[in-house]
Amino acid sequence: MYVIAADDEPLILNSMTRLLHAVFPDAQVRGFGTAQEVESFAREAVASCANIAYAFLDLRLRGENGLRLAKAIKDISPHTKIVFSTAYADYSFGLRGDGNTGFVMKPATEGDIRDCVAVLDDVLRREPSYRGEFPTDAANGRHEQLMIRTFGDFEAFHHHEPLPWESQEAKDLLALLIHARTAPLTDARIADALWPVDADSTDARDAGATRMERQSGHTGRPKHAFALSLRIRGLVKSLRRTLQTVHPQAGKLICHSHNTTSVSTDPIDGLTVHCDLFDMLHGSAYAVNTYYGEYLPAYPWASFPTADLDPDL
Repeated sequence: MYVIAADDEPLILNSMTRLLHAVFPDAQVRGFGTAQEVESFAREAVASCANIAYAFLDLRLRGENGLRLAKAIKDISPHTKIVFSTAYADYSFGLRGDGNTGFVMKPATEGDIRDCVAVLDDVLRREPSYRGEFPTDAANGRHEQLMIRTFGDFEAFHHHEPLPWESQEAKDLLALLIHARTAPLTDARIADALWPVDADSTDARDAGATRMERQSGHTGRPKHAFALSLRIRGLVKSLRRTLQTVHPQAGKLICHSHNTTSVSTDPIDGLTVHCDLFDMLHGSAYAVNTYYGEYLPAYPWASFPTADLDPDL
């Protein structure tokens, strides 16, 4: 079993590796100064069937940030548990009522590391994915929670149970809106994702006409585009009805105008929304640890927005 650490400050890295030797006496501890060294080691370890149990990462490495390195490690070794180390308290994005899950503050002590590992192990044992509820929300007066999972098969949960979708297309629409991360999507963009034009169609004229209709403007729209707009409007209504089973005002999370649709994850009175993707993008160590190398695998239009991983946001 390996336990690794990454920090671009040699003194801090040496201190961390000494502490890790004390906490994990039976493990092989390795320290690295760059993200490239970590990724190279991880690939070699996995190729030799070695287990990297934990990776302790500086959230700010020179020339790279720890969030992107964490994702790279999880892509290579999905079950490695990630712990971030930082000297900046503002980066400690604690969730689930368990304190700053997956974070240790610099300079760390042996006790800090033992406590962090114990909490992280317990949290991931109880809730390895975004399905259960965050106990902190009840303390803050929000009694209903919508949990949205994009890591692995897409699903939305309320009280640990999947939402009662009226149709697969309504569920797919929510997945698409979450992937867009609150950016409004046009009817044309939604149609291309939910009902893509078959590029291999034998009727090239019909396929081209369909594509032109989807890209048409607000007025003078061909009949097909109008019918498409009505279909999307029906999916929006269906999606809102499903969300209202969580909270009476939850339908407001879906914003729909003349031909654009978006999603909001802002809290509503009595309701809060948690999404693994959004939390990971903003530095949640818990969210990072629920990522096992898969992001919306059922959808060909979805790719992980690695460039947007930034703990400063």
